[in-house]
Amino acid sequence: MKEIKCEACRTIFKLSQEDEDKIKLGKNEGSKFIELRCYDCGIRINYNPTDEEILPLDPSGKTTEEYYNCPTRNCEGIVIEVEDFWGCGTCGNVWKSEEKLKKKIENQKVNLIQKLLRRF
Repeated sequence: MKEIKCEACRTIFKLSQEDEDKIKLGKNEGSKFIELRCYDCGIRINYNPTDEEILPLDPSGKTTEEYYNCPTRNCEGIVIEVEDFWGCGTCGNVWKSEEKLKKKIENQKVNLIQKLLRRF
């Protein structure tokens, strides 16, 4: 099992088989961003499976406070800014800018409202 170090609490821990499988799948798909969780403090760890590296919490090294619920259908993840893109570590989708992400979220809201209105 691979070991990883949490940037928040500095704990070094072994990844679970589920995390190893998630990394392997992300690497095979060419993903640049997946989300793991620290087993000690519970904070999300942004990981690039293609380059096998931990991504910074944010450019200043602080934990990222701003996030969005992922607008991807059937995904319950969160979207955060990672270096020069916005990404969901749960489903692996990325948006090149916050503006494009917000547009996708707005389109999801409009679609939901239209579906609800059709029921009445």
